[in-house]
This record gives sequence, structure tokens and C-alpha cells, in this order.
Amino acid sequence: MMKSNKTWIGAAVVIGMMCLSVVKVNARPANPKNDFDDDGCSDIGCYDASGTLGQAPGSWFIKQSTDGFITRSLGYRNTVPVTGDFDGDRTTDYGCYDDDGNLGQAPGSWFFMCSTAGFVTRTLGYRGTVPVVGDFDGDGTDDYGCYDASGNLGQAPGSWFVMCSTAGFVTRTLGYRGTVPVVGDFDGDGNDDYGCYDASGNLGQSPGSWFIMQSSDGFVTRSLGYRNTVPVVGDFDGDGNDDYGCYDASGNLGQAPG
Repeated sequence: MMKSNKTWIGAAVVIGMMCLSVVKVNARPANPKNDFDDDGCSDIGCYDASGTLGQAPGSWFIKQSTDGFITRSLGYRNTVPVTGDFDGDRTTDYGCYDDDGNLGQAPGSWFFMCSTAGFVTRTLGYRGTVPVVGDFDGDGTDDYGCYDASGNLGQAPGSWFVMCSTAGFVTRTLGYRGTVPVVGDFDGDGNDDYGCYDASGNLGQSPGSWFIMQSSDGFVTRSLGYRNTVPVVGDFDGDGNDDYGCYDASGNLGQAPG
């Protein structure tokens, strides 16, 4: 997911590229995430913002489970990839988020290539934020927004700003410095929930703390993880509720890398 000073959830660097997460956020059997060919299976791929190995900046490489390998170009240096069904046609769309405002763009610029609606641009965010995507209003179309862990521009640490396709613009506060956002349908009601993961244990919390505001079942806390891990979310047991865990690429605390 990575600029050197940013954290991107659900991605890993591979020879300078960013891997699209195969961990499904709010994974519903009818519409899994990263399903670019609409066959009901999540696909894998990577995003190259910088243009390594002679590729163009903003190159996408996707291995679809039914329709095979495709390449796309959408993005530029210092952007991070975003995927979601932004036009509600059950096929995953792709795009990028630019919090800094590179190449003369406004900070918080979004660029999407939608499978039905075509190319769209949006502006929501500012420097020091990370993108969040999920169906927060349960209408079958993914919404977009940003998370500010640190509290930039006078905002409270842990601020969320989301533009919902039906419910409109909403703001939430859940999180604090040193956390990363998590999104998933943890209570199985069809609406994505929002929360944060604290790998390091800031503000006296235990390392690996989770804080989640569920749309039906309210606020919950969980503890699973440790320092230098990143969160993963998906319906791993197929019961319609998203599950949570962590990934350790480096092999900390005597664990095997990966």
C-alpha cells in the first residue's frame, strides 16, 4: 500500500509495487471485494504508483479468476490504490487517492474508473489522511472517505469523513494517534462498520487492540495482535460476519515471517 511515510491497509510491497488485498472487507458471497470480472471470486493484483521496472506510473496488473490477466493505467507517483464497487453494478472498480495534492491536484483527490459509470473524480480528504472504502449505508454501493489518525488541520485525532452514496456526508470520531482504520461488517447486518487497530499499544492500550463501532450491535473492543503487525478483515468462515486478525510480514516475537 506504500509511500515511505504512509501505511496502507491490506497491501504489501512487491518489488516496489503495491499488492491489492485478497483479504475481503465486508465480504458478501454475492459481491466479494476485488472481483473485477464479476464472477463471485476475489481477484489478485498489484499497483505501481512510481513506475518501477520500466512501467508507467500508476500501472495496474490484475489476475482475474475468470477473465484472465489484464493491465490498466490510472494513477501517478505518491498515490495509493483504492478499490470498491463505486457504481453499484457488483463489479469492482479501481482508482487512486492523493492526499498530498501532487501534480497540481487538490489534496484529497480521488480518481475512479468505474465499470459502468466510467471515469469519475471526487475530492474528499487532506494531507496526512488515508483513504477508507466501504458500504457504510448498506445500499450496495461502496462509499469513500478518509481517516485522520493524528488530527490534522485542527480536526480531532481519529476523525472519519465519509461520503455515502445514499446517506450523504457523515463524520465520525473513533481512533487516536498511532492507529490505522479498519472497515468491515462485523455484526452481519449488511452495513460496513468502522474502527481502528493499534498494533503498538498507544495511550496505555494493549498492543493489538481493536476498537469497532458496529452499526447494529454498538461499540466493541477486542485484543488480537502485537507490535509491527497490520490488521486483516474478512469473512473467513463464511457466516456473513467479518472476522479480524493481523498479519506479521517480518516475523516478530519469534513468529515466522508472513
